[in-house]
Amino acid sequence: MIIKGVLNLRGSSIESLREITEINGNLFLTDSSIISLGKLKKVGGDISCWDCSNLISLGNLEKVGKQIKLWGCKNLTSLGKLEYVGKYLLIRGSGITKEYILRNHNKLYAQCRWDLG
Repeated sequence: MIIKGVLNLRGSSIESLREITEINGNLFLTDSSIISLGKLKKVGGDISCWDCSNLISLGNLEKVGKQIKLWGCKNLTSLGKLEYVGKYLLIRGSGITKEYILRNHNKLYAQCRWDLG
């Protein structure tokens, strides 16, 4: 399933994106109960995920056209299959460390920001 615009799940109790494979616009998950991105592989715009404490991995997500904001996602410890981010990967307050990026997603290191806010 493809979402041709924006998907806004701010404050939602939805736990999984299940069959959604692509979102052409932005994805907003701030303060949601999201646990899994399901089959999601591509987001054309930004991903905003602040304080998503149930999310532990980005799973099948491979490409984000602009930037990803993963602020305060303290249990997030895996970027899954992520290969491309168009701008920045903002990961302040998450479980993603510099060592993890260098070991598992080295080509994304230059785009990572742990201190922007």
